[in-house]
Amino acid sequence: EEQEKVDAKRQELGSLTDKVNELSQSLIFSCNIKGEPISTDVVVLVKEQLKKNTAKRFVHQHLQLWEVVDLEKKNSQYNLKLNYLSFLHQRFTITVGPVSAIIATNKLIEANIKKSYPMINACVAFAYVFNAESSRNLRSSKNLALETQ
Repeated sequence: EEQEKVDAKRQELGSLTDKVNELSQSLIFSCNIKGEPISTDVVVLVKEQLKKNTAKRFVHQHLQLWEVVDLEKKNSQYNLKLNYLSFLHQRFTITVGPVSAIIATNKLIEANIKKSYPMINACVAFAYVFNAESSRNLRSSKNLALETQ
């Protein structure tokens, strides 16, 4: 019975060693490292990689001005609604089929704009800048990407 436990632990150790080697090779490949780093170098590289990924995620989250608030599909039509910092809702109606179409509609959330900018008539500026209360045919998915930036 003791020998079975020892054999099981050796097998587990071998499996873990294989996983460590796989992860090390993956890191070496993804970071374009020349040669074989020692284990302490691998640990340092992993920490640096995690810091970079955390920084990228932080920047991405804080630069994204919109969030998806609704997504629905009815037959061959998709409706996507984005909320821009609670000042503007942008709806995309995407029709898929022989005659595809992408329609973008902007709608101001005037109550929030007035609350945030009480001393000026900011709704007029928002309406002008975002071409609010109108619909546009974007014609292609490239224009959809540009519209949300």
